[in-house]
Amino acid sequence: MWDSAAFSSIFLASSFFCSQTESTPAHTQVTQTVRWLPLNTQFRLKRKHETTFFAYTLYYLILLGFVIVFKCRDWKFPTPTPQLPLTEAEKILPSPDGNWTAYFWGYNLNSFRLSVTNFDDTIIWNINQKNYGSEALFVPYRWSKDSRYLYFNVKVAIDGYVPFYQGMGLQRLDVINGEVSEILPIGELFTVLDLTLYDWNIVQFSLSPQDDKLAYTKRMENGVLFTIRDLRTSKENSVIFEQYSNAGKIIWSPNQDFLILAATSGDKWSNTLSFLELIEVETLESKNILKDRTPIIDPLTWVNNHTILVQERNSNYFYFDIMNKELSPAPYFTGFQN
Repeated sequence: MWDSAAFSSIFLASSFFCSQTESTPAHTQVTQTVRWLPLNTQFRLKRKHETTFFAYTLYYLILLGFVIVFKCRDWKFPTPTPQLPLTEAEKILPSPDGNWTAYFWGYNLNSFRLSVTNFDDTIIWNINQKNYGSEALFVPYRWSKDSRYLYFNVKVAIDGYVPFYQGMGLQRLDVINGEVSEILPIGELFTVLDLTLYDWNIVQFSLSPQDDKLAYTKRMENGVLFTIRDLRTSKENSVIFEQYSNAGKIIWSPNQDFLILAATSGDKWSNTLSFLELIEVETLESKNILKDRTPIIDPLTWVNNHTILVQERNSNYFYFDIMNKELSPAPYFTGFQN
C-alpha cells in the first residue's frame, strides 16, 4: 500500500527526534535532580514529559496515516493520463448524454485525425487517417440520439464549380467497441503514371431525427440520384431528378414524413438557378415549391409543419411558407448553427 522508503523516512525521523531529546542538557539535569524534588513537582514534570512524548507520537501517527491514505488512493483509483493534448483540438463535439467527447484534430496531428474519450478518459479511441492524403481531415456530422454512434466524414480542399459541398462519404464510430463503419463510401485510390490519386465520392446526406433513415444524393450523368436508406434493414429507395445538375442541402421534417431538398440547374456560377423540392418520404413523390432563384437558397430547419427557415447563400435569412410558396424576411435572425 505504501513503500518502504516512506516508512524508513518516518522511522529515522522518529529515532532522530528521540536521540536529540535524550541528549539535551536540560533533560539530563531534570532526570538527575528529579528524585530530590517534592512529589507534586515530580508528578508535574513527569506529566509534562509524557504529554510532550504523546504529542509527538500523535504527530507522526497522523503523518503516517496521510502517507497510507495517499498511497492507497493512488493504488485504488489511478488518475488516467490523456494520450493526447486535448486542448489542441480544432473542433470538440460532446455526446448528448455528456459521457463522451469527440476531438477533431484538423491538421495538428499526422497519425490520426479524431479521438473520442469517455468522461474520465479511461477509454480513448484514436481513429487513424488511412491513406487520404495530408490535406484530408475528419469533420463532425453529429452524434446519434443515444450517444452510441458518432457520425463524421472527410473534407478536402476542392476547386471548381461545386454548388453543394458537405464532404466525402460518411463514417460511423461505435464507442462501445471502437469499430468504424463506412456508411457512404469516401472514394477509391487509383494510379496514373506511377502517381497514386484519390477519386473522391462527393455526397450530400442527412440523417433522420430518429437515426433510422439516411437520405443522400449523388450526381449522375443524367441528373441527380436521390436515395433514402433504411439503416435497420439497409433497404434503399431512389428517384432521379433529371432536371437538375446538382442537389445538396437536405432537411427532414420533425415527424420525418417529408424532406426538403435544395437543387440547382446550370454548369457554372453565371447560369446557376436554385430550386427547392418537397419530397414525401414514404413514396418519394416530389413537388417543386421554389424555382429559378438566384443566389442559391439553402434550407436550414423546419420552424413548424408548413414553414422552414432558409438563407440566401452567405447572405440574408428568410421564412419560407411551403403552402403558399412565399418568402418573408427574418430580420432578427442573425445566425444558424447546423
